[in-house]
Amino acid sequence: MELWADSAQSQTAHFLRDIPASDPDNVYTLLRDVGLDDPPLQLRPSLMGVITNVPQPPRHTQRSYMFMVVLKDPSCWDDASPRKDFVVFGFVPSPADLPAAGDDHGLRPGNVLRLRSVKVERRAGKLDGRVFRGSQLDVFSGAEDGPPVPLGAAGRPVTEAERRRLQWLRRWWLVERPHQERIAAATDARLSDVSGPGLCHLKVRLLALDESDGRLIARVTDGTRCPLPVGGPADPTPPGSSEPTDPAAGYSRVPVYVADRSCAEALRRGPADAVRFLYLVRVRVDCSPPTEDTAAPAATFAMERADDPLVLPLDVSSDDVMDIRLRMEPATAGPGRGRAGTGPGWNGTTPGAAPAPTSMVSAAAQTDMSFGEVSQQSRLCRIQTGLQSVFIQ
Repeated sequence: MELWADSAQSQTAHFLRDIPASDPDNVYTLLRDVGLDDPPLQLRPSLMGVITNVPQPPRHTQRSYMFMVVLKDPSCWDDASPRKDFVVFGFVPSPADLPAAGDDHGLRPGNVLRLRSVKVERRAGKLDGRVFRGSQLDVFSGAEDGPPVPLGAAGRPVTEAERRRLQWLRRWWLVERPHQERIAAATDARLSDVSGPGLCHLKVRLLALDESDGRLIARVTDGTRCPLPVGGPADPTPPGSSEPTDPAAGYSRVPVYVADRSCAEALRRGPADAVRFLYLVRVRVDCSPPTEDTAAPAATFAMERADDPLVLPLDVSSDDVMDIRLRMEPATAGPGRGRAGTGPGWNGTTPGAAPAPTSMVSAAAQTDMSFGEVSQQSRLCRIQTGLQSVFIQ
């Protein structure tokens, strides 16, 4: 099996084509398929998956001993999968009912969990699993060379089909774990910080949504300039904007390809006529080699399912949004237009004139905004829309 160093999505595609068969009387359901053909949730599937997170350690409750784990398998990265992981809750009478000894009972990231007769429930529109007896689960070491034997003394026998599935999950996690570590290491960044490939979180203002070759493109800015040439379809930059004609000056507006379906749905659900500030979690930056026309590598921004991205709204009254607006202020104040001026907006129109036709461009991107000074005691924010100014203390 050929593997690539930094493409978990390509690696997972290979594993999805190599799903091991199960015995007819011992079928395990892929995590993406849980509840797929069972809308009433009456079936109790058997599952095997890698523990990728333990949100809280096992603990005593008033009536039981509870644990919570997050499972994944290669099917979670399938573009058609309705979920990126599957959460399982356990409620057993006591710690002695769990198969493995120790404080964590073997329920640690990287180990493989085998579950029988899982009760599937829907909570807040999301499916999760419940087990109520220790005999319903077994834990295996996640090491590739580990024996196909459950941890603890009371584990059930392992069939040949289960052994194949166990090795399949172990091999997948061996190449997926470094990618998960890179995901966990992603940090906040500005466009001006982008100097090479990697993962980062961006706090931005959404300017427009476009479609290109069936893919959604979010055009965003944070008031700083990306120092690298930006690849992708041409940005329909409006007349009067300050986007440089010299690539060496940097790019303040960048296109982000939104390949992840849930992120695309979150962007499309937002109001088209409102100012939208977003927190884009885990944006992948790739760089193509320099060409004759570019002295530096061209950067592309994307939100791919393999990177587990998220789109979260930013509070318009937060300091993060204020910082973005203040950084954007020099770019929006063009020649002949002061803070109280009423010159052309960034779409080239004059106050009161009919706006230029747009498709998915938000009205917020067509609004002329200017902001006042910030003192240590207070922040005075002035939003200028045409001939009317609104002051917010």
